[in-house]
Amino acid sequence: MDDVRTEVLVNTPQLRAERFTAEGGAGLPWQRCQIAERVLVVTQGRGYCYRTFGRDEIRDEVSDGDVVRIGKMIWHRVVAAPDQSLTATLVTSVPADVELRR
Repeated sequence: MDDVRTEVLVNTPQLRAERFTAEGGAGLPWQRCQIAERVLVVTQGRGYCYRTFGRDEIRDEVSDGDVVRIGKMIWHRVVAAPDQSLTATLVTSVPADVELRR
């Protein structure tokens, strides 16, 4: 993850937006959001968005202007294409009135 730079653009109780830039095959680690859906907005470059659904893994190629919806509780990873850079923003909608039950 040495070739990934991240920056938080917005962080409120309702919304979180994180911009990241990945170089040459580097990317974000596998992650999932348990309380909300996420949206990936690609602003520059080319890469891949991996999502898993049980045992199935889907790889979508993404490039300038693409928007990918990532559902709640879905494992996902975003990686720059080899010999390319990728700049994108990961937006998470966080409801202010979420009730967590144990």
